[in-house]
Amino acid sequence: MIGKTLLGLFVCVLYCLCVGNTAQIGVKVCEANMTVDEGKNKMAIEAEVHCADHDHDHATDLLKDLGVSQEMQEKQLVSKKRYLSSDEITDLNDRKRTKAGDQSQSGSDSEINVTTVFNMFQSLSVQLTGLSGLYNDLRDRMSSIEANLEAKLSQKFKSVLDTRFELEMSEIRAETTAEIAVVRNEVNTRCDELTKTYAAAVEYNLIPRDTKKSVVIKMLPERANEKTKNDVTVNCVNALLKDGLHLLERDARVVTATRKEGKPGSSNPGVVIVDFENVQQKENVLKEKQKLRLTNRYRKVYIEEAMTQDEVKADRNLRTIIREMGAEKDYYVKNGRMIKRTTRRESDNDAHGERNRDTRTQSQRDADYNRENVYYSAKNGDSRNRQGNSEFRGRPGGQRRGRGQQHQGRGGRRGRF
Repeated sequence: MIGKTLLGLFVCVLYCLCVGNTAQIGVKVCEANMTVDEGKNKMAIEAEVHCADHDHDHATDLLKDLGVSQEMQEKQLVSKKRYLSSDEITDLNDRKRTKAGDQSQSGSDSEINVTTVFNMFQSLSVQLTGLSGLYNDLRDRMSSIEANLEAKLSQKFKSVLDTRFELEMSEIRAETTAEIAVVRNEVNTRCDELTKTYAAAVEYNLIPRDTKKSVVIKMLPERANEKTKNDVTVNCVNALLKDGLHLLERDARVVTATRKEGKPGSSNPGVVIVDFENVQQKENVLKEKQKLRLTNRYRKVYIEEAMTQDEVKADRNLRTIIREMGAEKDYYVKNGRMIKRTTRRESDNDAHGERNRDTRTQSQRDADYNRENVYYSAKNGDSRNRQGNSEFRGRPGGQRRGRGQQHQGRGGRRGRF
């Protein structure tokens, strides 16, 4: 009986723990205590009944179950047996008769308790199954939330990265476009300059020129309005001929004067191509070109004979050959030929762009001419130059004779006869 009670108590506690209702635990404990007390009272009553019926063995077993010691059992049995009256014995018999009913009732109660425990276990199993389903649903829900969150984060990161990348690409595209525009403007400007230079060169080459009547003037200062007015260049050349060479208009009349574009990146002015009326006027200019060195205004200006494009290319090639040979001090180019330098003076003159310059002064040329004239006159027996024992004295160009006759200049004669 006690074991069943304890089992019921344990099942109730387990049920209350599973369900979580602490209030029911106290109720079940109270019911269990009441059941234990009732059982003890019933066992005590049975012991008294058995004592009254002189069933000492059965009464002893009941007292032993109640936890009564052996001495106390004997004393109770003796006292009960000694002092029971007839009424008490009758009462005990009544109790004994009701014992069978109580036992049957307790049996039915135990069956009810087992059924209740079984039902409780089934309910607990159902609840545990429901909890398992809830756990699975919760796990699936968490997995779904995690997947959705991951997808949303990935989409958000992708959107942020795309926006940032597009912004960076826009900045790079803008910078690249600006740089390309600057480079395009520079290229267009350079192409325009090259086009103008090429057009001028083609136009110059297409103009038929007679180089026999033309000269090239280098380092002639350029005026601001020469590009718009061609007469300004002609006026510059006329001023050079008049102030620098001291030539009159009848000695050198300018027909055309064209200035070419200078080399790109060079600060030197472009050369001027000058055409005269005839070859004699060109020769007059070339003969007097050394006078430019005596003026402060035109001392850096050089005048050369004009050449065709083929002649210019030939001279350029020859100069390149001389430069590669390292013989610039020994050779120079003249009229398409390489000429060996003979004196330092000639080398310096060619370095300054002077062609066929006679380095002698006027007095030296007159003296040389006078010396040759006197020599050939004496050799041919000229009576005017040789009379008697004539003796020539003095420097060349100023010979004296014994009779006071004097020759001076280009065969000029002064003195007395």
